Amino acid sequence: MSQNDKKFEVQLIEERYEKIVNEILDEVQKVPREHLTWSDILDHVFLNKWLGIPIFIVILWAMFQFVFTVSAPFMELIGIATEAASEAITNAVAGTETWLQILGSFFADGIIGGIGFLASFIPLIFALYIFLSILEDSGYMSRAAFVMDRAMVKVGLHGKSFVPMLMGFGCNIPAIMACRTISDETDRKITILINPLMSCGARLPVYTWIAAAFFPLNAGTVIFSMYLLGIFLAIILALIFRKILFKSKPPAPFVIELPPYRSPTLKSTAIHMWEHGVIYVKRVYTILLGASIIIWAITHFPWNAYISGNIQQTFAGVIGGWIAPVFYPLGFTAVESMGWIIGIALIFGFLAKELVAEVIGVTIGVSAMALFTNPVIAYSFMAFTLIYVPCMACMGVLKSELGSKKWFIFSMTYSFFLAYLVSFLISGIAFLGGII
Repeated sequence: MSQNDKKFEVQLIEERYEKIVNEILDEVQKVPREHLTWSDILDHVFLNKWLGIPIFIVILWAMFQFVFTVSAPFMELIGIATEAASEAITNAVAGTETWLQILGSFFADGIIGGIGFLASFIPLIFALYIFLSILEDSGYMSRAAFVMDRAMVKVGLHGKSFVPMLMGFGCNIPAIMACRTISDETDRKITILINPLMSCGARLPVYTWIAAAFFPLNAGTVIFSMYLLGIFLAIILALIFRKILFKSKPPAPFVIELPPYRSPTLKSTAIHMWEHGVIYVKRVYTILLGASIIIWAITHFPWNAYISGNIQQTFAGVIGGWIAPVFYPLGFTAVESMGWIIGIALIFGFLAKELVAEVIGVTIGVSAMALFTNPVIAYSFMAFTLIYVPCMACMGVLKSELGSKKWFIFSMTYSFFLAYLVSFLISGIAFLGGII
């Protein structure tokens, strides 16, 4: 079906709806005149053809400003407590026998340092879910999906795709599983393939760690831009997939029942926040604790290399050194002596995206300011983290929901090369413009 045919079909649906509402219903139904309610007034604004999408974007921006501002003091307190506890243990074993120093390092860096670093992002995750819960309980989420339907149909997505995409801001795993509600096979596969581009909560620690270092005055806006970048890429890819890989009829019209507006209650918001936020807490003290111990081991052994300050000769340094040349064109490894850190961090990102920040920020003890040569390269790295292959748990769900090994391999391949291309363009344009 050509683009003109699609436009004609959308126009036909709209004109048919207008005729039914404005002409036929007036003749067959008598409705007593009522004063406009607050719900009617709000819908005239939120569902407006021209204002609906800009309002939605402003609300998302406000969400990340709220999240970063509210959580920052709590994150700093947890960071201070973690640093004090680690330093106390390190000082206690200083000058003692080697096995005591190793044991002290294990608890100070591997346990307290690793878990403390990840725990510092718990306020961030909870603040995010507070805002999302308020949007959902107020009835705005359904209206956002309705408003986005017109734009999504034009790029080859079903209106129902918006709900899983929005869920992806929390976690891509349940978001991908939620695609089961999309009945059309083509619409469902396209939505699954682009869903990992929705920036999940696990990527938030990476953004926050870099944004706080390079963009302290505009951290919320910079983090918000990552979410916008994911949405933009998802829309572009959906259009490409629809035209090239899935040549089929356009998505069916989206029909949704809009719930009434409600004032979110403190109890309801707290329950929703805890139900979703506790998942991150459990990850910190289970999967991520195990990963933290592994990271500590490969960055501290052989012990002689670590204790002498020659970390490049540790297991992590050697493995990361093999991978570092892949990222030379992107500028991530411009600080040559630290290029291996990028390699090992991105490898652990396959396990869980939070580990990208943990490997760099705490366990190895390198700050973002020391690792990246300028803000553009740091921003390019954020974009790469957003796009490249999702975590292992998400991979498993992708393979299961796509139901095809071929599509699973395609998903992994395109995400890596897209990440490389986008990061290369960001760094390259900045280089040509004389910024770096």
